[in-house]
Amino acid sequence: MSYHYSNPARESEPTALPNVDIWRDDGRECADCGSTVPVSSMEPGIDACPDCGSTARPSATFPGYWHAFGFPGCLHDSEPVGPFDTEAEALADARAGLEDDGPELCYFCQGDSFWDAGTVAGVQRYECTECGYVR
Repeated sequence: MSYHYSNPARESEPTALPNVDIWRDDGRECADCGSTVPVSSMEPGIDACPDCGSTARPSATFPGYWHAFGFPGCLHDSEPVGPFDTEAEALADARAGLEDDGPELCYFCQGDSFWDAGTVAGVQRYECTECGYVR
C-alpha cells in the first residue's frame, strides 16, 4: 500500500496528509451481478459478493491496482475503485476531476463542500462552506 496526495500541490503544506491509498490486489467479478471488488475488501470467511450477497463462485479473478480515499492509519472513506493495469493509472484515475482549476472538495467532511478562499493577515485561508473547517 502506498499513499499519495490527490492534489500534488498540497505536498508542501505542513499540515496536509496524503489521502489516496493505492495497492495491488486480486479482483473478483461476481457471476450474478458483475460487480468487481478487491479480494482484500471481502470479509474473512465470508465468500459472498458485498454488492448483491450472492455466494456463486466468481466468474473471473484477476490482479490489478486499486485506489480508495482515506488517511494513513484509518479506514478508507470511499469504496475501492479498480482494477487498473499500473499504479500510475490508478493514481491518475483518483486525481481525475480534482485539478486545481476550480473549487476543491473538503478534506474534512468528504462531502460536496467547496472551499472559499480568503486572506487573513496576508496568509491564504480556505474555509469549507458546509462544515466550516478551516485550513
